[in-house]
Amino acid sequence: MENEPTVPFSFIKVDEKTGNELAGAEFTLYQGDENDADKWSIVGGPVVSSEEGIVDFGRLKQGEYFLKETKAPKGYLKPTGYWKVTIAVTDDASKKVTFEARGDVPAISGNHIEGFKVSNRETSLLPKMGGNGTKIFVFSGFMIICCSLVLYFRFKRKGA
Repeated sequence: MENEPTVPFSFIKVDEKTGNELAGAEFTLYQGDENDADKWSIVGGPVVSSEEGIVDFGRLKQGEYFLKETKAPKGYLKPTGYWKVTIAVTDDASKKVTFEARGDVPAISGNHIEGFKVSNRETSLLPKMGGNGTKIFVFSGFMIICCSLVLYFRFKRKGA
């Protein structure tokens, strides 16, 4: 088709907790057989989010695409899945973009008119674990070390 309609496709990358825009996230857009990712071909990107967090793939023709975050911003986790993106133009010329998450990816919020937002989680140097159980084990370990030292010096003094 010569005059096949296209739809603008862009979104904003944001921090999951603060909602602040994130620069430096890299996304690639693919097409192909959803069941065989090895045969996907790149149709857009890689595109890196701007200082305002904007990722813009320009205008896309109708069809199914696969959006993948190929590089997360520094200090953030890279999702391990992808989004199935469907672009459709109806008979009345209204445009529709839908997302379906596949794998471990965050949900995409917003809509085609107000804009879409993709969130990202910060990484942490240490896993967030513990609670009272951790305190009990640390205290117990400390007590065992103290008792061991007392016994060591007591037996050393007796000459045994």
